Amino acid sequence: MKHVPGGENLYPDGDNLHLRVLASGHWTWVLKMRCKGEMGTFKVGDDLGLKDARDAAAVLRPKIKAGYNPNEEKQLERQRQKSAKLGIGTLEAIVDAYFETGPGTGNRTKAEQRKRIKSVFASHLKKPGLELVMSKLQITADAHPAKTSAARAVAYLNPILKWAAKRELTPHGIQLEKPQTLASEDEEEGQRHLTEDELKALLPHLNDHYGRCAKFMLLTAARRSEATQATWAEIDLENQLWTLPPARRKDTRSKAKKKQAPKHPFKIPLSAQAVALLEEVKAVEIQRREVFQIKEQITPATKVFSGVRGGSLVNWDRWLKMVSPLANVQNWSAHDLRRTASTFVGDLGFPPHVASVVLGHANIGGQLLADYNKTRYFDDHKKALDALGAMIANIK
Repeated sequence: MKHVPGGENLYPDGDNLHLRVLASGHWTWVLKMRCKGEMGTFKVGDDLGLKDARDAAAVLRPKIKAGYNPNEEKQLERQRQKSAKLGIGTLEAIVDAYFETGPGTGNRTKAEQRKRIKSVFASHLKKPGLELVMSKLQITADAHPAKTSAARAVAYLNPILKWAAKRELTPHGIQLEKPQTLASEDEEEGQRHLTEDELKALLPHLNDHYGRCAKFMLLTAARRSEATQATWAEIDLENQLWTLPPARRKDTRSKAKKKQAPKHPFKIPLSAQAVALLEEVKAVEIQRREVFQIKEQITPATKVFSGVRGGSLVNWDRWLKMVSPLANVQNWSAHDLRRTASTFVGDLGFPPHVASVVLGHANIGGQLLADYNKTRYFDDHKKALDALGAMIANIK
């Protein structure tokens, strides 16, 4: 059979296999057949011998008859690569979409979650979502030096990947495991609380902007987000009360239940130590504004806790890495201060339901009791935090 460069030749065996000879001297084998009712030309392979070409065509032919169109796959691949260069359809774009227009829009910790994911999975951010490979993502998480940070990033990323898969943005079935941590890190992630000796070493170092906020969390058993987002409008120093609005309280219930039974404001009594700390915080902020010649006065909308330049306290990881070696207290997090406060309340002799009140839990004493008993035990709450404040003040 005569081969014409640039032309096509049909082998006489009737299997629709064609040979295209290129001007370069190379050749390409193609199948000419119908796919989904339309005639098409489908590449089999380059520079193959006749036997290898027929074997490859024998594998491809039934797939095309069943409706598989390799040309469409190649077009999609080219489009994915083009989109990836523009930042469209990448893992980074998917993460951003989840928090900007998806289910993560109302997540109060979305800034921290997005930052953690992008830090741990930085090498995958520019890859098209449909090309993500579970094993490679898992290896990245397992190899990350900060195991606790990686574990949190995995916990944040898994629901995003599940959401994206339902929209054909990522492959189905990607479910990452949290990397195994050291015993001390496992304790930090689930059960860690500071001992009295550790607190004795740490307290002298809680004297900067982050430190004062950390001490406030310890004195009130507040969550980090609750403390860092607190405004002076919520604080009543005269009556020693912090009123946490419903919108800023943790609420994991379904949308229907939230609508059916909205949360109430959470009133947190402030001990003498907490009040003194807040007065110190206000004095430091006034001084900061004088130094930087900031004319604006503190208003009810002003955040209670802010950084040296007046910004939000968001670099907790950096602060923890700085203060931990100074105090020689390792493997602890800001959330451990909340656990520590609850543990100390129990050590001071207060019953479990009071510790639950201090933590702001909705179901005090379990769901059944909570359905019938709506009291918030405010007096017991105040006594517990007063005792906690006195105990912390006496740690020397």
